[in-house]
Amino acid sequence: MKRHEFLKTACPLIGLGMVDVSLLVSCAKEETPEEAQQEVIPVEEQEYLDIKAQMGTANVIEIDGSLYFDLSHSDYTALATPEGFVNELSERMLLLRIDETRVVAFDNCCPHRGTRNQWSYANNKFECNNHGNIFGIGNSNTAFCNSNSNGGNLLQYNTALYRDLLKVSFD
Repeated sequence: MKRHEFLKTACPLIGLGMVDVSLLVSCAKEETPEEAQQEVIPVEEQEYLDIKAQMGTANVIEIDGSLYFDLSHSDYTALATPEGFVNELSERMLLLRIDETRVVAFDNCCPHRGTRNQWSYANNKFECNNHGNIFGIGNSNTAFCNSNSNGGNLLQYNTALYRDLLKVSFD
């Protein structure tokens, strides 16, 4: 092979090899030890951790107009099983465990006479033991607080459950 032909064939290959190596080197990023150990946390999990940190030892906290209940708190042991409920007098609501993934919240004000402290629950209905009136847990036919209603459904709030943290929204 003549020198001229050799250079025409070999030089482009050598040049391409040099460019290829430089691209690989420039694209490679070495991880620092901190980056290698840093774990990616999903947004929902990070929000959960942040709220739990804000709560400290409290069982409920208000953030941006929503209430967050720490269901791992001893005040909520009744919510560990379906159909367990808690009358949260300080927040004026009834919390009811529907199943493993759902807890619902209702206004605990009796639609009949406005009392808040005498509730029992059975067969998908709350009974106000003050006058014996029974109210459902559906989303329609809402009977509002102290409206002299003898029936209907209690006012229900929007809820979201993540692990042991219940968010109650009022929108």
